[in-house]
Amino acid sequence: MYSALFYTFSERYSTHEEPVSAPYIRKHFFLNETKVYLNLCGLGFYRLFINGKEITRSKYASYIYNPDDLLYYDRYELENYVQRGENVLGLILGNGFLNNIGGQVWALDKAKFRSSPKFACSMESSSGEVLFEADESFCWHESPIVYDDWREGEHYDAREEIPDWKEINFDDSAWKSVIRAETPKGIPTESKAPPVLKKAEYKPRCMQKNGRKGSRHCCFLS
Repeated sequence: MYSALFYTFSERYSTHEEPVSAPYIRKHFFLNETKVYLNLCGLGFYRLFINGKEITRSKYASYIYNPDDLLYYDRYELENYVQRGENVLGLILGNGFLNNIGGQVWALDKAKFRSSPKFACSMESSSGEVLFEADESFCWHESPIVYDDWREGEHYDAREEIPDWKEINFDDSAWKSVIRAETPKGIPTESKAPPVLKKAEYKPRCMQKNGRKGSRHCCFLS
């Protein structure tokens, strides 16, 4: 079941002058069985953690698309990650194309679908019973990712780190509740696209000036 109940943490757009931190989001839940499934749509990008372990299926989940046309949901089988009794779901939401700051080539800063990052999800039992959907029981807090843009990357402030925020025993009683967001117009569908995965990591061989003051470029060739 693809839930149409979308939630966010803020109604503010992120700007260069006043960036909005990517949120940490948590949800405690209890299970009587472990064969359960999660259907998740995270706009613009998301990272998913279950009981402290990241299981995001792609580096660009929920991928890049117009949410007024389609809404891609990722379906996760959680049997290997959950336990009977108490569990916790964690999310990090990023701006992606949904909350584009600079606009530039495609003027996405003026897109009709523009909004702060948001998500919808539902958890199902093996029989198809809906165990829960996103609601105000999900809570959030600012993360150390104080700025993120799909062209300009991230600014990470290690002073704002929250150790163990995605673990079951973490105390989130001081966190704020998420708020209801507008549901995009797109057609819900399960994403079948091959995941974008990290295959290798390359370090620069050299760092050279490119002629402009203070500017550098990296060389990756041997």
